Amino acid sequence: MARKGLPSKYLKAAWKTPGATKKNALKRAWAAFRKARGKSRSSSTSKSKTRKSSSRSSKSGGGRVARGKSLYRSVVKLMKVGALVAPGAIRAMEPGCTSVKLRRVLETYTGIHAHTGKWEPHLAVRGWGPFVGVCVAEKVIAFVNRLLRSI
Repeated sequence: MARKGLPSKYLKAAWKTPGATKKNALKRAWAAFRKARGKSRSSSTSKSKTRKSSSRSSKSGGGRVARGKSLYRSVVKLMKVGALVAPGAIRAMEPGCTSVKLRRVLETYTGIHAHTGKWEPHLAVRGWGPFVGVCVAEKVIAFVNRLLRSI
């Protein structure tokens, strides 16, 4: 089994550098360890071996691996934005002057009727219903997906 952790010789060498604090000594020690490990690995592998191409791309400067965006998350995000914007856009495309369109859009999202000043739930449901529906559908799909994975 491979040994895990930072060998003490790298930490001791990092502490000996001038102006070493706990945080920067650990940083320097890990950087030196990674650098030395990378050199020894590349020199010990033969040229005939080919590395399997990885779908992950390496972030510059940190050694961390960046993963691609999930298609599921992107689709859900687009659905949420669409469900939130669509009712207002539909109301804004109706015929009339700009002030009437703006009033209708505000009525759609707030539920407050502009002439009476009363809150009417059906107006708020018209604006927020699709968004709430997408959010509920996302939770249901995640729950079903979790159930299917556990089987």
